[in-house]
Amino acid sequence: MKNIILKLALTSLSTGIILFGCQSASSKKDAAINPTMSSGEEMNVLQQANAEILTADRKVFKNMAEVKIKSNDSGISELKNKLMVSDIDIHSPLALKIILLEQKNDEMKIRKQAYEQSLNDWELFKKQYNSDLDGIGASLKSLSSGSTQ
Repeated sequence: MKNIILKLALTSLSTGIILFGCQSASSKKDAAINPTMSSGEEMNVLQQANAEILTADRKVFKNMAEVKIKSNDSGISELKNKLMVSDIDIHSPLALKIILLEQKNDEMKIRKQAYEQSLNDWELFKKQYNSDLDGIGASLKSLSSGSTQ
């Protein structure tokens, strides 16, 4: 009886050692790369890297938005100059559209500054903001091509 219990205990112990001692290839690779980093430290490193990526993404977005806004401003100025040169009434539909686009472009500046302070849903804001800016740019192009005819 002692012999059976001893064999069962040794079998259980060796099975446990084999099962828990084996590592997958990926965990062996991870352990070889950074053997001293715990899972908590890994999580902190990943969170820090994610924060750095988000910060870089926001900087790139801010720079691109400023370029688009300045481009829109220059397009609006060109259209205003064309209106002045061509003596078109300031209450004409074209002039009113230009004023409307100028207001929208100014709203985009305010919206960007307001978002920088709130920092809510980034991806949604970025998508909508870019869409709105592209819409203003497209409207300016259509107005400038239509006013030269």
